[in-house]
Amino acid sequence: MKTKLAGHLRSNTHKRAIVKENDNNVKILTSAFKNRIVTYMLLPSQKYVDIDDFFSEVKHNFVRLITEQLVKHRLVKINIELFGHYLLQTKEMVETKSFNTKNKVISSTTDLIDVYSQFLSEIKEKVSIFAENGSGWALEKILHLEVNVNKYNPIRASSFIPLPKQIANKKAVINVKNNNQYCFGWSVI
Repeated sequence: MKTKLAGHLRSNTHKRAIVKENDNNVKILTSAFKNRIVTYMLLPSQKYVDIDDFFSEVKHNFVRLITEQLVKHRLVKINIELFGHYLLQTKEMVETKSFNTKNKVISSTTDLIDVYSQFLSEIKEKVSIFAENGSGWALEKILHLEVNVNKYNPIRASSFIPLPKQIANKKAVINVKNNNQYCFGWSVI
């Protein structure tokens, strides 16, 4: 039981400092590497307890945000995390719990509405499993949705990288040592 709860017990203190605002309901929490990695916070305009209602409200901001990122980067990897206040009635405790999704690679041809629906399904399933496992926690209100956006570049050249010793000792892999960005070309030659 503790291992399942460990993923939900996150400290939210590192996310209190907002770097800058985009608009009233979308804020940038953190950014790194010249905005190639950005975390956005999508805030509701009112208090929500129903996940479907909340996701319905923030849907437009999500689609707009990802569309803007695709214009900048052409290919991104994203995931989301839903934060909510949960009440444990037996001990009269309130804690922030979060539920996240796996990363998805998004391109300009990706149907963002379909991806959003997949994210919603994944979050609802995790919330349901958390509630059904007898945790005793009840959702008091949804706080916000975080959208993590990473620039994705799957085909990027690199220079020589030494093999791990256990692979190199087997003498089964040819690892061409080079000093430029053409390692694939050298391996073909």
